[in-house]
Amino acid sequence: MFQRTREYDEMNYLQQFFLYQSNHQMIMGVMTLVVYYGQKKWSAPRAYEDMMKPIPPVFKNYMNVASYPLIEMRYLDPERFHTQKLKELITELKYLYNHQYDETHDITVSHEIAITLAALTKNTQIYEKVKEKKIDMCQAIRDYGKENLRIGKKEGIIQTLIKQLQSKLGFLSKDTLAKIKSCNQEQLDSLTIHIFDIYSEKDILHYLSFD
Repeated sequence: MFQRTREYDEMNYLQQFFLYQSNHQMIMGVMTLVVYYGQKKWSAPRAYEDMMKPIPPVFKNYMNVASYPLIEMRYLDPERFHTQKLKELITELKYLYNHQYDETHDITVSHEIAITLAALTKNTQIYEKVKEKKIDMCQAIRDYGKENLRIGKKEGIIQTLIKQLQSKLGFLSKDTLAKIKSCNQEQLDSLTIHIFDIYSEKDILHYLSFD
C-alpha cells in the first residue's frame, strides 16, 4: 500500500518540479490518505522502516522512510463527523464488523449508504434487504429530492451508482452513461455488488456484460 502511495506522490511532485523549472510555478504539498475498510485490523507494513532491522537512534532521524496516514474505518468514532451520511455509514459498518449479521436489526439508512455497505463488506444479505424494499427509503427520497421521487426506485439507484462511479473514476463517457441508464435489474445488481472492484470504464462494461 505505502509503496504505491509513495510512487503516486513522487510522480505528482515530479510533475510539479518540471513546472517549477519551466515557469517557476510554486510546488504544492501533496497529502495522501489511505482509507482501509476491512474487518481485520491492518497488520501490513506502513513504511519501509516496518521491514527493516532496528535502526540505531543516532541514524534514525536521517533515514528517508516516511510513512503514510492510514485510516481504519472500523475504529473511527462516528460522532467526530459532522456529515450525517458518514455517521450512518461508519456506525453500520462497525455494527456489521463487531457482530454477526442480525436479521432483526432494523437498518434505516438511505439507499445510497445501504448499497455502499453491501459493496464494502461484500455482504449479500444487506443487498437482498435493499432489493426486498426492507430499507427505509424515506431518507433516500429526501436526499435525492423531488425529481428522484417522481422517477422512482430504479432510476434513483442508477443515479446513485453514476454519482459514485463518477466520483471514483472522474469521468464517464456518454456511451457508458447510456448503457448504465438502460441496464436491466440483473445488470444493475451486478454493478452494485462489484462497484468497489471497478477501476475503469472497461470494468463497468464487464460487470454489465456488455463486452
